[in-house]
Amino acid sequence: MLLFSKFFNPLFWQDILQNLKITIKRFPISILTLFISYLLVISEIHRLEILSSDQLEIASLFLVGAFLIFTGSNLFSERYQFSIAKTYFLGTFLFMLYSIRIMIDPKIDIDIVMIWSALFLAITFITQLEKKDNNPSSWFFNFKILTSLFFAFLAGLILSGGASLILLSIHYLFEVKVSSKLYTEVWLTGYILFVPIYVLTQLPTKFNYENEDCKFPKGVSFIFNYVLVPLLLIYSVILYSYFVKILLQWQLPRGNLGWMISLYGIIGIITHMGLYPIREKQKGLVNWFYKAFYPLMIVPLFMLILAISLRINQYGFTENRYLVVLCAFWFSWLIFYTFKRKQQFQLTSVTLSLSILLLATSFGPFGIKQLPLKSQLARFEQIMHKNHLLKNGRIQPAQIQPSFKDAKAITSIVRYLIRNKKADYFRPYFADQNAFNKALNCQQDKPCKSWHYNNLLKLMHIQPVNRWQKKTSQIQKITLKKTPCCKTLSAYKIAGFDYFTIFNLYSNRNIKPIKKDLDVAPQIQITLSANGELELTSKNTILKVSLMAFANKFPKDSSSLIAREDIHKVTLEDHQDNLSIKIVVENLVVDRSKSTPKIKSVKGYLLIKIEEKKPN
Repeated sequence: MLLFSKFFNPLFWQDILQNLKITIKRFPISILTLFISYLLVISEIHRLEILSSDQLEIASLFLVGAFLIFTGSNLFSERYQFSIAKTYFLGTFLFMLYSIRIMIDPKIDIDIVMIWSALFLAITFITQLEKKDNNPSSWFFNFKILTSLFFAFLAGLILSGGASLILLSIHYLFEVKVSSKLYTEVWLTGYILFVPIYVLTQLPTKFNYENEDCKFPKGVSFIFNYVLVPLLLIYSVILYSYFVKILLQWQLPRGNLGWMISLYGIIGIITHMGLYPIREKQKGLVNWFYKAFYPLMIVPLFMLILAISLRINQYGFTENRYLVVLCAFWFSWLIFYTFKRKQQFQLTSVTLSLSILLLATSFGPFGIKQLPLKSQLARFEQIMHKNHLLKNGRIQPAQIQPSFKDAKAITSIVRYLIRNKKADYFRPYFADQNAFNKALNCQQDKPCKSWHYNNLLKLMHIQPVNRWQKKTSQIQKITLKKTPCCKTLSAYKIAGFDYFTIFNLYSNRNIKPIKKDLDVAPQIQITLSANGELELTSKNTILKVSLMAFANKFPKDSSSLIAREDIHKVTLEDHQDNLSIKIVVENLVVDRSKSTPKIKSVKGYLLIKIEEKKPN
């Protein structure tokens, strides 16, 4: 009841407005960017078309960057007591540098996310650069940022969720129609305006703190003491045990080890920083962990470098592997810094070093956007040259399918680049630009929008390979290329035959009777036998066609895509007694994972001729 009455107390709202006024005065441009962002998003919801989609993306780039840059520069100016003129000169200068970068490539991509991350991290150390012993101040300032972020998102959830429930209640109880856009506006108000403004109001105005100021709630202390530290130590034992296994069995580390160690290292570093206020108060495990964590990281770091090196050597760079390499550099620096400084380890160096790494790798030929692209395109060209599918820089449609390994690698590269919105980098390889545009839904002066990488593989006449398919479970596919739907009809020569039917047989459902029609006198059964024979039975006549012998004519370690003009390659004919057949195989699947291959399924067209026996 006391809290409820406080809600209607004018002094309560006066305090809120006063804090808001102070925050606006501290961070005027940051607040302005939030309101502009909010208005643009609202206009987009109501389809006012103030900006096009491309212009909205560019506006987002500038607004997010401006918010982070001017927030950081204002804090820096407060810390070193700059005048208003110097404050805005610093912010404007940094924003101009950022704007130049945006104008070079105005797209929201991973490199921009890294720049934003570097700018956010800069806020955590920008006020603690000059002092040698700034650990208490650095810890307290970062603790305030993290707690304000946590409570801001929690408060935003409660505020937006509560307002949505009120609207829903009005709609249900009073039958008042509430637009779905209003619900969206409520959540946008909460997370575009309320949450960031709340965080700004909580940023400290004092920047120097002592050890006595560094205190956090008992609940947080419990999580560090009895959850994070024990779990990290158990995981350390697992990693060291795995290292011993590698040495004893002399085997290479598994593929996902890089991400496992990266996650372990990041959580460990956060825990190490969080333990600073209680490192000496808590004896035993916590105190030992604080002193031993970075030396403990040496062996996991060695395995991380080995694992990611092998992965890159096999499959080239991707953004994910690039980030793992980034973690390896960061961990290496922090371990080196720990041994160099020993008792003078600065918490500021953790976020400072990461911010520099993120900023440095966000641009240039070795940046996160360019290096993976160059690496994958180089792998693509190498594999295509190896299979004679690239001549004078142009792709030659495959007449013979590449090996399983190469087909899987080509599929993986094409899928990766297309799903990362880099389809246009394949354009120079294709002579027929119209076919390329149709395959990937490309429009003039706009990026290709389709994510259907199979369409590009079809242009190359390469059968796609599932990313989870292993060579040990090798599946051979023989497929007759389909004609475009509703544009070109497939025609089959049926001269000399009486009946035409379609069949689709599976190894686990192998008996298929051909239904008796008005103009079909005899009863015919078609069966797929265990040894890979297609058996047709008509009265006392049994005709057998060996599908396994047919499959063995094609490459066994890859899939084959047969062009329509080569339909004779998938056509089988046989005759016995009074029964003649012609089979066009549209799709045949063979499982060659075991010593004895097995036909899994067959689909095709069957033509039948039954000759009447002449009386003696």
